This record gives sequence, structure tokens and C-alpha cells, in this order.
Amino acid sequence: MKKILIYIVGLFLLAGCEKEKVDLTFGEKPEERAGERLAELRSLLTSAENGWNASLNTGGKGGYGFFFDFEDAKTVNMLSDLTAETSSTLNSSTYRVIWAMNASLVFDTFNYLTMLQEPSGSYGGTAPNGYQSDIEFEYLKSSGDSLFMVGKKYKQALILTKASAAQKAAYLDDVMQKKKSQISQYLNTHFNNYITVEGVPNPVSVNLSNTSKTYTFQTVMEDGSVGSVTGKFHYTADDILFSLPIELNGTVFARAKLLNDVLTLYDSNGKAYPVMQSQEPVLSAETLYGYNKSYKSFGTRAEENTLPAVNISSTYPAILNSVKNKFGTVKFRYVNFKFEGRNKMSINVYYTSSANFTATMTVDYTYENGIITLSNPTGNTTGNWNTRRTALRDLEDYILNNKTFKVDWVKNDAGIPVIGWYAVNDPTAVIYGFPGE
Repeated sequence: MKKILIYIVGLFLLAGCEKEKVDLTFGEKPEERAGERLAELRSLLTSAENGWNASLNTGGKGGYGFFFDFEDAKTVNMLSDLTAETSSTLNSSTYRVIWAMNASLVFDTFNYLTMLQEPSGSYGGTAPNGYQSDIEFEYLKSSGDSLFMVGKKYKQALILTKASAAQKAAYLDDVMQKKKSQISQYLNTHFNNYITVEGVPNPVSVNLSNTSKTYTFQTVMEDGSVGSVTGKFHYTADDILFSLPIELNGTVFARAKLLNDVLTLYDSNGKAYPVMQSQEPVLSAETLYGYNKSYKSFGTRAEENTLPAVNISSTYPAILNSVKNKFGTVKFRYVNFKFEGRNKMSINVYYTSSANFTATMTVDYTYENGIITLSNPTGNTTGNWNTRRTALRDLEDYILNNKTFKVDWVKNDAGIPVIGWYAVNDPTAVIYGFPGE
């Protein structure tokens, strides 16, 4: 039972998709067969009178949804769930169907696909490879109303399925961004989300991220270890499609839908799994909080500098009030503790004087058995931190003098996840805040 969670390798596995063999019939020349494949792909692309639902995974982040409408042999109009603008503003691009060892689809002017492929990271990817996505795709096969392709470089699946008239109308009415906003609102008001699955002994924590377009399942196994796996999703005209599905104890989760403020997951057989909420987090803070975990930071709420209401007594709020008061007419906006890697962490104070500034102190850390130990502060005697050190000194001393903390959740009546650093040598010193990605 220990290894319950495994990846499903994209929708190609579910579709049983294999590359069509480009065999020569007797007497047929290679260029004739190539011409047939090219004509086939050109004809299929323009055959969808209402356009195409398109699903594309990326190597660097999650899944992304597109609406494609191939007007003619050269022009395609598209929408994407990448940003609010790409979901609402129809983009027109040119494309070509070429022969490169097989029939291939190439998007050759800047468009929403190019934003994923762009190497600098200007559109949310990571330099120098962007999202690790392609603009050239090899045509594998068609089946029913679907076309199956794969990126030439990063080998990510691009699957097109004919859209209905209702789906086309929904795309043109900005449905992807509307669904994305609804999920964001849901995640901001529903905490400690989980499902139960037959044959899995404990609740399964469910976490969706609109930022990375990924979703994560985590559960405690029978032997006490934690199983964790991450899939990819994107928005369609109808629901949320798990473009990299997860198999959990033999059950393949394929999609999700938010209706009347109830989020429901569905397996490949159509069985529904309503997402429920627990009063306390389903898993330990150590399981979810770390440089490579669901939560990579915590702090006060941005711009408001508010702490969550909690059921503990701590001297930390007084420290923050002292900092705020010493900033005087300079606005102290908020503070954030963020993992920067396996052994580096930054403490960031955001403030406004003539413009917005950030004062940053960096520390080394170890994180073992739920205990964080800080050492080797840098940046506190240079730069913006040093400029504002008179105001920040109480916070700096509070962090560095305690330096060793037990990580755990902080109880609260709202049932929201609140990360706490409990000072090992001072029970009154608890640094806490709202978790962030």
C-alpha cells in the first residue's frame, strides 16, 4: 500500500495514442505519401466548423487550455487560459503545415503559444527555456473528433478535440478566465481541502495552484509515510481538465468542476468525489511547508499588513507594531519569510516612501525533523535593510536571537492554514502568518 500514488503519462495514455506509421503502399512514391499526410492534416485542421478545444502540457510548468479556429490554410485565431488578456482577446496568427520526417504543424508568428515558448521568462516562464513548450508539433494521428500531436523539442502532448457551437460561444465569452477567477475565489475561502477514496486509508489532501497550473494529492500511507504526487490541469469551456491525470490506488482522476461553490473531482469512469473541508489541516505543516513543497513562504497579508486571528499568545504582533511605528511616515506594507532554495531563506519587508521598496535580509537555514535553524545573516548591514535598520532592528533581533524554531500549524477559529515558527527557547515567541506559494 505504500506506493499508492503514481503519474499517468498525459492523455496519450488514456487515448491509447500511437504514432501512425507512414508506410508506402506498393508503387507509391515517398513524396506521394508525404503529400497525402500533409493534405490530411490541412483538411482536418479546417474541418471543425466551431473550432477546437486544445490541451497542451508544458515541461516547465502545468497544463494550458486553448481554443483554436483555423480559418483557412494560413490563419488561425486563438484564445488561451494563460492570462486574463489571452482568455478574452482573440489572437490571429499564421501557421504552416510542413513535412519534417512527418506531417507537422508550425505556428510561425507571435501568438499565445509563443508566449509559452519564449525563452526569456517574460511571460511567466523560467529563463532560458520559458515554459519548456513548443511551437512546432508532429502530427501523430486522428481518432474520431480528436487530433493528437506532440511537440518536436519538449515532447509534450497537444490534443485537439472538435468544439461544439456552445463551447465556441463560451470561449468567445471569456469562459476560461471566468472559471479561473472562480477557482481563485474558491481557494481563498475554502481551506484544508480533501477527498476520500475507496481503498485509501486516510483523507487525501487536494491542492490546486492557478499560478503553476498544477494540482497535488497528498495522503498519509498505512506505514506513516506521506505519499505526494502532482498533476497538471487547464480550463476548458466546460470544466477543469486534468491534462496530466493522477492515478490513486487504481482510480484515474480526469477532471473537476466547480458548481454552486462545490468543487467536485471526477474519475475516468465519471464517478464524483466532492471536495470537503477539514477544521484543521489534513497533513502536518512539515509536509506542506518547505522550499519544494506546496507552501514556500508565509507572512502578513499584502498591502494590509494584517496577521491572521489565532488562538495563541505571542509577542510577535508587538514586534511588528514596533516596526510599523518606527517607519513613521514611510508606509510599512507587509513582511514575508520565503524559502529561496535548499539552504537559503529571505526575510522581506515591503514599504513605500517615494516609491515601493523591499528591504531583504538573507539567512542560511537547516530544516530537519520539523525544526528550522537560522544562521549567517547577510544583507542586514547593506542595502535597503541597512537604510531602514533603525526601524527593522527589533524584528531582526527577534528573528536572529531566537534562531531555532519548531514548525507547526497555528490554531484558529476560521480553520484556515496558518504557518507558525515556535521558538524552541522562548514559548512566547511565535512568528506566524498566511502561507503562500
